[in-house]
Amino acid sequence: MTENFLFLDFGIRAGAMTAMFLVALIVLFSRAKLAFKVAISLMIMGGIGHLMAASPYIFPNAGNLQPVLKFWSQTAVLWFWFFALTLFDETIPKRLLTGLCVIFAAMWFIIWTLPEWRNAVIVPHHLLSIILIVHIIWLAISGLRDDLIESRRRLRIWLVITIGLIVLSISVSISDGYWSSRQLGWGIFSAIAILGAAIFAGLTLLGIDQNLIAEDLGRDKPLRSDDLSPSERVLNEKLLQYMESGYYTTSGLTVRAFAAELGVPDHKLRTLINGKLGYTNFSSFLNHYRIEKAKEQLAHSDFVDVPIFTLAMDLGYGSLAPFNRAFREETGMSPSDFRERAIA
Repeated sequence: MTENFLFLDFGIRAGAMTAMFLVALIVLFSRAKLAFKVAISLMIMGGIGHLMAASPYIFPNAGNLQPVLKFWSQTAVLWFWFFALTLFDETIPKRLLTGLCVIFAAMWFIIWTLPEWRNAVIVPHHLLSIILIVHIIWLAISGLRDDLIESRRRLRIWLVITIGLIVLSISVSISDGYWSSRQLGWGIFSAIAILGAAIFAGLTLLGIDQNLIAEDLGRDKPLRSDDLSPSERVLNEKLLQYMESGYYTTSGLTVRAFAAELGVPDHKLRTLINGKLGYTNFSSFLNHYRIEKAKEQLAHSDFVDVPIFTLAMDLGYGSLAPFNRAFREETGMSPSDFRERAIA
């Protein structure tokens, strides 16, 4: 009976690894941006590492590859988190990513080389993994309104949340970090879940709008009137009028509220801002105008004594942190540094 389970478990894991490898090929040979290719490659290596390290048949026969498989297995959640943030166009602080890599690597080293400390590390490892998955699920839900790409909006709901819940269940259920031969039933169930997620991801990527992962959406290219339909031309003119009047400074502005103000369905406004203007998130569209205005004010002597916090609030930001982050992304420096250089 056990041998039959082992054979079934091996077959399912082999199928899941094949599906994940095919997903990687789809992305690597697409016109996806480099960051997306790197992120999905790392995530799939982590997934394959987990499938092999969790196998009661593959892992015991892996020989010198055992520590390598354990490394990729234990860091799988980290790479999934990195992939999801890249998919959502979220800024990933280099220090945070580097710190997490160091922490996960240190945990792997302790678990592999210092068995007496193993139990002390397992719980923090699971807790950190759960935090990262919960963070991704929260981003998938909270960013739904701001996302302008319809196919990615569907991905937020189905792909990322589905995979996130699978990884979360694995993180919670593994008591010692790896499946043992006494847990074959649950191991087979998890392998089936991963196989299903890999197939679903592959089918989704095959039918996805390539603008979702493309290197350049063309935001910097001038928009020509003949690129727009008559309806889009009218909507674009109204949009520009509102932007020139400073409507972008409205605090808490959402694409749905803006569409209601313009008197159009929100999907039409999403299509115009994303498909024609090249913005992937509504916040990045607003930031384009807000940061340009901020640069103008920071460089003007009349605003030299106005606190940066006040400028951020007047521009529609709810707090200082998102303003500082958006300003640094746009200019490569902080608002205070920009003011100091502009008024020298």
